[in-house]
Amino acid sequence: STTMEALATDELASFDLDFMGLEISAVTVDGIAAAFSRDRQELTITPSAPIAADANFTVSVAYSGTPEPNQDQALFLAGTSNGWLAWGEKIVGAANQPDGAMNWIPSNNHPSDKATFTFRITVDDPNVAVASGILQEVIAVDNDTNTYIWAMDAPMATQIATVMVGEFERVESVAPNGVPIRNYFLPGTDQADIDAFDPTGEMMVYLEELLGPYPYEAYGVMVIPDYIADSALETQSLSTFDDFGAEAIPEVTVMHELFHQWYGNTLTVADWGDLWLHEGFARYSEVLWYEHTGRLDDANALLTAAYEGQLHTALAPEEYAG
Repeated sequence: STTMEALATDELASFDLDFMGLEISAVTVDGIAAAFSRDRQELTITPSAPIAADANFTVSVAYSGTPEPNQDQALFLAGTSNGWLAWGEKIVGAANQPDGAMNWIPSNNHPSDKATFTFRITVDDPNVAVASGILQEVIAVDNDTNTYIWAMDAPMATQIATVMVGEFERVESVAPNGVPIRNYFLPGTDQADIDAFDPTGEMMVYLEELLGPYPYEAYGVMVIPDYIADSALETQSLSTFDDFGAEAIPEVTVMHELFHQWYGNTLTVADWGDLWLHEGFARYSEVLWYEHTGRLDDANALLTAAYEGQLHTALAPEEYAG
């Protein structure tokens, strides 16, 4: 189930949330049963009485089932899935960007409408539930079941919210600026993949010099085998990485996702069409990191590769679209 606290900016005889696939058993507004209907992902809720302008209200949606993968229609992601998915045989969880959150949580699924989140996830041992934010409590339900409560107290867009469930092991450290770092790996993760995140503290100090204080209570990463191939996602305060197969996790990708915590997560575009700004500046941070660490040849090579890649895309768009 999902419970959402909201503010009516106008009088509402009804309102819409984004939610697809899963079977809804009940909807309430301020504890009173509400009528609802759904057209594809558009969930329309009609409370028993109109909600006054400027009034706070609470809506709860009870639902069940197995999430259906959301097929992304963006050009460069055409044919891929997002939302709540299985990652191999050992992990399930969310990769929402850009609009996949609606396959597992009812919400206003738009980058301009951020919210604070509390996640309550009940799992069987030996699984662990990991989510955006700070772990508040682990409650034993019975001898082999636990409920993990995570809270993200800073506003967060749905596209970068996440929950992952698997047999994770937690590795803790503290950055030079005092920010706690907690990384999550499966047992047997290659040591090279664990060590790939050693520069995180130094990167954070450098980015604070450029962008100001780190915006969240803690940072960390999850490494997910069988994640989006050779990719990563700036899930808020807890970035998600593929293991990059036989290749090492690139240092510049570690920088890229950390940079997003400022630019993309805290400072966020108002509409989907401008998401390239998130990625463009994060890509530029890779060049800045190479320059900061004295690797000018690598910085120039990265700039050249980015330019030639975009030029190829412009000249052969049919290849880019798959």
